Amino acid sequence: MNKEQIEKYLQVNPFEQLSNIVYNLIVEDIAYCNIMPGKKINISQIAQDLNISRTPVREALMKLSQLGFIKMHNKSYYVSEFTPNDIVNIYYVRSMLESKATFLCAQSKKFPYIDQLKKLADDFSEATDYEKITDLDFKFHTILISQCGNEHLIDCYKLLENKFITLQRRNLKLLLREKIMPKIGSISTQHNSIVNSIYLNMPELAEKEMQNHINSGLVHALLFANK
Repeated sequence: MNKEQIEKYLQVNPFEQLSNIVYNLIVEDIAYCNIMPGKKINISQIAQDLNISRTPVREALMKLSQLGFIKMHNKSYYVSEFTPNDIVNIYYVRSMLESKATFLCAQSKKFPYIDQLKKLADDFSEATDYEKITDLDFKFHTILISQCGNEHLIDCYKLLENKFITLQRRNLKLLLREKIMPKIGSISTQHNSIVNSIYLNMPELAEKEMQNHINSGLVHALLFANK
């Protein structure tokens, strides 16, 4: 985090409260695994990096604590760690939402973003570095959710999106760190199966392919639960 990030937020909304900006920055760092689960949050360091007082940092951490992203222990703040039960429950909800979104996309006679999905799936199969892989994966899933046509489903997804992203990016980071490239390859295959089901206008199959894809992610998440 740095003060330039605060300035960018203020350029868009000059009246935004500093605590809300800090909240968003910390959430992004947690979701994108820049701050790993279990790590202690250094309030003074964040305030210094952002060139602000510690008050908005504390306010942001209090809000994050209420939402379960941060836990307090002995007057210090730590990034919450996911228990195996947390992981199972989060993936259960993600599977329900994303599989139904994929079903809805496949109902379209000609899904307008099919070519974009196909390119993302193809690019994913060739990517080898963490940032590229996670970016392609995020864009792939974002299209399916944002273009499913059900605003209520989209709203529900947004409530837990950062937790979904956190677990998925952690999975990909650990798969690459452990050099388990066949697992990365299986994700690419699953993406292509989802794309083909949508292209063929087979909603039930598309829904099933997404369920299989999310369940595969759950297996990886539980595998790395204690790492």
